[in-house]
Amino acid sequence: MQCPSGEDRCCGVVLDSGEEIRSTLGVISTLPPQTLLPLIPEAWLSHDPSLKSMEALKPCEYISVYIWFDQKVSEGKQMWARTYNKDDLNCEFYDFSEIYPGSDGSGKPWKQRPSLIGSNIIDSGRLADMTDDEVIERTLREIQESFPLALEAKVLHTVVNRVPMAIHRPVVGTEKLRPEQRSSVRDFYVAGCWTKTDFPCSMESAARSGYLAADELLQLRGRESGSASSVAHCMLQAVRERLTNILCQHLSFCICVGMIQVAYCSRLMFQVGSKLVGSMQVTQVTNNSEKNLTRLKVEELVN
Repeated sequence: MQCPSGEDRCCGVVLDSGEEIRSTLGVISTLPPQTLLPLIPEAWLSHDPSLKSMEALKPCEYISVYIWFDQKVSEGKQMWARTYNKDDLNCEFYDFSEIYPGSDGSGKPWKQRPSLIGSNIIDSGRLADMTDDEVIERTLREIQESFPLALEAKVLHTVVNRVPMAIHRPVVGTEKLRPEQRSSVRDFYVAGCWTKTDFPCSMESAARSGYLAADELLQLRGRESGSASSVAHCMLQAVRERLTNILCQHLSFCICVGMIQVAYCSRLMFQVGSKLVGSMQVTQVTNNSEKNLTRLKVEELVN
């Protein structure tokens, strides 16, 4: 909402009902570009090219399918994927009855429940003319190709969720169009996986964008903030956790990891990735004919 005084500043939001909500510190929008653009005053778009450039971030549509069966059908598998075929609908499948820990709302352990299978259809704009019933039929057929038990099982319930924009389409040239969280319009910020986060568009990027937007807002108000960790720190933490998990699961092996080099497609990833080195050293001491693992040391170096 533009200030009534005509000041080039965001003062709040106007709801569909016409109610106005005034902001105290600023406004952070988490709407996707195609929903946000029509709501932004034209004066702001002409003033801030990065906001206008959102028009070029086209949506990648997405369909999530959920099927409840009357029995187990996935043979204990939690997740599986299909090899690429241009005629397929789904990319990967998940049996949540094999994934969820503990019990459901009724107290029944998830492991004892019949299969609840979810699947993902990426870039689903190609299926715009397909009905939900047709999507379910094709998805069920693809499940049955992997698990014959699904041929015998009865389908109890189904849900088809159509998501207009899971991510923006990351085609050539779009990386430089991703806007910063702080716009040139005073007190107006944007957040979403499609904004500039130095991460590929993803759930992780969406979460990071919220931290970055909050940091920008608070810093402008003179408040200390640093909730968004640096990209290098995020990468190092991920490597540390991964290596720790490997060591915990395979203590009987001597694992030596020399160099780990990680590089993302974004510019900062190429700068940081070449500097990331993970080194893991395991020392074993031999006592007579037995090998006892007596010392475990994990070293992480960032040059």
